[in-house]
Amino acid sequence: MSAALAALAAGAVLAGVWTNEEQVRFAEEEGRPAPAWVGLRVEAGRVTPVDAFGAPLGEGRALTPQETEAGAPLVPGTELRRGRPFACWAAIPKAAGGWWGRRDIPLHDQGGMARLETDEPAPQRFDLRLRNVVWPSGPNRPSLVLYVHAPGNPRALAYAWANPEATRVGLNLRSVQASCTLAEP
Repeated sequence: MSAALAALAAGAVLAGVWTNEEQVRFAEEEGRPAPAWVGLRVEAGRVTPVDAFGAPLGEGRALTPQETEAGAPLVPGTELRRGRPFACWAAIPKAAGGWWGRRDIPLHDQGGMARLETDEPAPQRFDLRLRNVVWPSGPNRPSLVLYVHAPGNPRALAYAWANPEATRVGLNLRSVQASCTLAEP
């Protein structure tokens, strides 16, 4: 077990969601083989694998920290980062007029996602994703990024960014509005 996972299991690190989002995304962007995406929720010394939407994996059972979502040992060199928790809201104009909205959408900034669906007869669907990006090289600066995706499409329809220490990021595309605010003091 890696030192990071041992620390997670021992409760020696902060509770929250930990992922290897950045490691996976940069491998994909650079054309290298990407490791399996790993998300772990740490609460009261218990480690539960979760998907990008925060849902527990493994049919609701908490797997050991040595296991990935498939139950296989974690690959050495997995780089886990703790996601800062955010509370978000989103709004979208309805086809028949008025607005659909949702508040208190929990996301974390290490690739946390939320699938949203309007309450119309022909529902509109979209995903929000939040990522605190730290590029491994090049001229790009670290950024807190809020993405809007069509469900199942890894390429964002739109995104907005702020500095990585920002406590709020938002966007207004007229067709979608969303904002996320840091949930911890």
